[in-house]
Amino acid sequence: MCAIKCIAIVVWILMCSLNSLESAKILAVHPIPGPSHYMFIQSYLKRLAARGHEITSVSPFPQKTPIKNIRDLTLQIDKSGHKERIINLIEEAYESKLDQLKRVRDYVTSSSLLVLRNEEFQKLLRSDEQFDLIIIEVFCQDSLYALGQHFRAPMIGVSPFSTDVVIDELVDNISPVAYVPSPTGK
Repeated sequence: MCAIKCIAIVVWILMCSLNSLESAKILAVHPIPGPSHYMFIQSYLKRLAARGHEITSVSPFPQKTPIKNIRDLTLQIDKSGHKERIINLIEEAYESKLDQLKRVRDYVTSSSLLVLRNEEFQKLLRSDEQFDLIIIEVFCQDSLYALGQHFRAPMIGVSPFSTDVVIDELVDNISPVAYVPSPTGK
């Protein structure tokens, strides 16, 4: 009888530890310098880290207090003139759609370059480090899709942005433009 209890306890301990045996190394790349974009994914990353996954987070927003299993590669952003940029966003509503699209293109291009020019990220690219999964923000970050090939890892795209024709095309969603407006105006 005692042997059965011991076996049951060992099996229970093994079952409880399976979660840590199945942990993955995850690269999360979220370069958009807007806190609302990162807050969306941050809760998922924290939960994955709590479950034993090793997260390397590339974003302009490092954890305020270090979290076990999360390594931050912080992208440096220029915070000067932030208030003026917000005011400009409001004024942009009166610009032509083409001018708005050019501004969005410039914004997301600069965020992709923040990643690619980051010294710590360059070291990561040159290292032998491997990842089991890459989680990436998909809103106009096409240049970063090559990370899946570079690290030989599957990618999961997330979007804190509302639905958009460009994002829907990535996953074969139907976006009837007659009643689903597209922010990118495609």
